[in-house]
Amino acid sequence: HDRIAKLAEIRAAHPALRRGTRTSLGSTSEVYVYRMHTAGDTVIVALNRGAAAQSVTVPVPSDVAVDGRAFVDALDSTTTLAVRRAALSVTLGGRSVRYLH
Repeated sequence: HDRIAKLAEIRAAHPALRRGTRTSLGSTSEVYVYRMHTAGDTVIVALNRGAAAQSVTVPVPSDVAVDGRAFVDALDSTTTLAVRRAALSVTLGGRSVRYLH
C-alpha cells in the first residue's frame, strides 16, 4: 500500500503526469524511456520490464538539455542523474521504474 500511496503522491505533485504530452526518448527490447511535460513541469519516466538490471543513455530534449542539470528520482530522492552532452544515462533494476524530475 505504501508504494501505491507514493505513486499517487508523485502523480498529484506533477501536472505533467496527469495531463502532459508524452514524447518517446528511447527504447530497447526491455526498457522504455519517455518524457511527460506541460508548461513548467517535466518528468522523465524510465521503465524496465525485464528481470535483469539495464542501463540506457537517451537524448534529452533541447529545452531541458542543460549540461549538469540534475534530475531526482521521485521514488528514491537519493538518486540524482545529471544531463551530460544533451543525454541522460539511466540504470534501472529489474522490473523497475524511475520518475525523474
